[in-house]
Amino acid sequence: LVDQQLNGANPRLYDFEGAMAEIAERAKPGDVVLYEPEYLAEVVDYYAPGIDALPVGAKLLSGDRSVFVLATERVINAEDTSARLGHELAVLDRQLDIVDVFDRPNVRVWELR
Repeated sequence: LVDQQLNGANPRLYDFEGAMAEIAERAKPGDVVLYEPEYLAEVVDYYAPGIDALPVGAKLLSGDRSVFVLATERVINAEDTSARLGHELAVLDRQLDIVDVFDRPNVRVWELR
């Protein structure tokens, strides 16, 4: 049990703090974070209070803004949720350009402008 909780190679390690810190460095007022899965709302708010954040699939208002899409590796690798995420990225890519993708342990972020 101790090994499962303290082992740095544990696949349950998710670096939300690192991912949100990188987003906070890049984000400007009016930018938004979309996250998947939906239950990450509290995690996103905890690590980046004040950044506008919505679940993937939420209706975005038009305007000049960057959009950051944050997802866990578990979502990316699961057939049902990866399809929803891929669809959302395709919709966003029609309006914005993917300018960067970065990874933290078990977390991926796409930056679109």
